[in-house]
Amino acid sequence: TENILRAKCGNDDFKGVSPQTVIAEFRERIRQYEKVYESLDSSEDNGKISFIQIIDAKQRIILNNVKGALPSRVAYFLMSLHPVAYPIFVTFPAETVGDVAGEFGGDAKLTANGTEYIRRLRNFIRCRLTSYGDNSSRLRILCSSSPAVERTIQMVLQGPPDDAHPIDVSVNVLRALDDINYGAMAGLTQEEATRRHPKTCGLLFQQPFQSEANEPPSSHESQPDLCMNECATMPTFAYTVSFVRGGESARQVNVRIGSALLEIMRADGPVMIIADPTPAKGVLSFVT
Repeated sequence: TENILRAKCGNDDFKGVSPQTVIAEFRERIRQYEKVYESLDSSEDNGKISFIQIIDAKQRIILNNVKGALPSRVAYFLMSLHPVAYPIFVTFPAETVGDVAGEFGGDAKLTANGTEYIRRLRNFIRCRLTSYGDNSSRLRILCSSSPAVERTIQMVLQGPPDDAHPIDVSVNVLRALDDINYGAMAGLTQEEATRRHPKTCGLLFQQPFQSEANEPPSSHESQPDLCMNECATMPTFAYTVSFVRGGESARQVNVRIGSALLEIMRADGPVMIIADPTPAKGVLSFVT
């Protein structure tokens, strides 16, 4: 019923129709489909037929003659899905000194803006996402292992010294969400990197954009404690060009976050991803 309402109520076929009518109409459609469905049979094609069958919303999953790397990954992905929708929040870590200086992987010490952002993020989690006495909707945080993310998580969970009510959430550190490897450009600004590696930087850096790294997850409800803090301007990296001397490209980051995406899809409650810009944007492009 939840799936029908979520998938069909906004459909053009059911504009202005009551939810009860939508459910009844779609169930009737299913009954009509069942009249012409052909059941899968593992004996077809002399037993060579290949299929993945999901029965009763993953109560049973049948893999028949599934071979090879890509079919196996498809099967693993399907087994990670579930029919119930949960909110997914994606945010950057708090602003650091390195962010303000425009350094790639620079000083992870938090700025005043970063500290204020953590306070507001903590308030957002407490007001909107924590569950008391109901583990089924307990917030799960998936984060990278970078110093800025670790400090953000630590301060969000602990709160100020006079806070007697720590936040109870589940935290999982996934190295797949780590920031892009800047190689020999780590700790440099874009200007410094361009002077040292002009040819690579000419290919690597595209037009800068104004980051909204310190914007807490958006809310459709009135929430005066949620507002955007300014962050340093960051460049946009060319998708397939790698940072020099062992660095990564944005494409390589998007490939390695695959395991983190499966963790997100497998979650059975609200999820918040806290990661640096490149992996966070990869996650966001997947879930939107």
